[in-house]
Amino acid sequence: MKKLIFLLMAILVASSAFAIIDPDSDSVGVYFDMTADTMEMDMAAPGAMTAYLLLTNPSGSEIGGFEAGLTIDGPSTPAVTTFDNPTALNVGTATNMIVGFGTPTPATEVTLLATIDIYYIGGPDDVLSIYLSGSTPSSADPDYPVVVNDGAILITAMPVMAGMPCAGANLPETPVATQSMSFDNVKSLYR
Repeated sequence: MKKLIFLLMAILVASSAFAIIDPDSDSVGVYFDMTADTMEMDMAAPGAMTAYLLLTNPSGSEIGGFEAGLTIDGPSTPAVTTFDNPTALNVGTATNMIVGFGTPTPATEVTLLATIDIYYIGGPDDVLSIYLSGSTPSSADPDYPVVVNDGAILITAMPVMAGMPCAGANLPETPVATQSMSFDNVKSLYR
């Protein structure tokens, strides 16, 4: 019996090791990798940081645009934002993105919306926090990013609570995903 339980636990750990952080559909978050599982970096010296604004588990087949606001609090230079879709038109700014795609982007399990380049100018004890919200003005909700998914405007979910840092460097506490059914959700109650 012990071997069966051990085997089941090993399978559970192995299957979740390669999973994206947020299992919710139509969720937008800021990550430091393209697999949507790294929300924090440790920075000891000034250097370049590349973050990705990712849509995970989209409910539609193509993305026609999005709106998202970023607030970067801490020692850094202004962010530079680029878009993977060559037909992207941002009528906002690098941190207040209101973006339409002339040709829709095909939706995948993890869809890249924007690449955000930040130059960290702090030291090993300086905290850089990245907050995610809706754009100003917003088509639907100023607290949450919006995605045009198969022609419909959707208010997205976020992997962390609104108003909390969604990513950063040298954070005192790692952003905790708000998962509805996971071991991490139970574990986060005791942090």
